[in-house]
Amino acid sequence: SKLDPKQYDGFKEKIESLGDEKIFIHCGMNIKSSAFMHIYQVRELWEDPEKALKLINDLNLHEDKWFDYFEAMGAMPKLQSA
Repeated sequence: SKLDPKQYDGFKEKIESLGDEKIFIHCGMNIKSSAFMHIYQVRELWEDPEKALKLINDLNLHEDKWFDYFEAMGAMPKLQSA
């Protein structure tokens, strides 16, 4: 399903409300949670987009639609599909 920027805003608020607590983030197939973590790492923690993208690539479960979402959220430039 398509993600809405408001969903990311809710995710960000929840993460930031926890302070320095160690947390476990997941969703049914670990795809949306990984997408949110990528965006959070790039937008809020100022990590390099390529470094943050390693999590997505390591899962090997990503779908091309998430790359469009990353671009729309300012977390990476448009990538070419392989």
